[in-house]
Amino acid sequence: MTKRKNIAFWFLFTMILSISALDLYLIIRFQNVLIHEEKNIVGIWLIRLDSGSVALFSAVKMFGTCLSLMIWKKILISNQKYGFTIGISILAFQIFLFCWLLFF
Repeated sequence: MTKRKNIAFWFLFTMILSISALDLYLIIRFQNVLIHEEKNIVGIWLIRLDSGSVALFSAVKMFGTCLSLMIWKKILISNQKYGFTIGISILAFQIFLFCWLLFF
């Protein structure tokens, strides 16, 4: 991977993880109202499964983020063109999530 592509990878990786960390912070910060405000059916199920705690929900979200980043890196190694397209798509989704969390 060229130096420019390496910088692009680390920028995408850092931004994706940063937004995911902010999401995790907000889950913990607002855990008292999350059960009432959460829109994700799987998220609600995980919170209820853990007796109202956000611990399981948070762990599953972080596992999903780590898994998706590992799969993305594997794809990037085998095919840089598709890898960067996927990375940009993940970041676009994370930016949408960031805006949703802050403004809605």
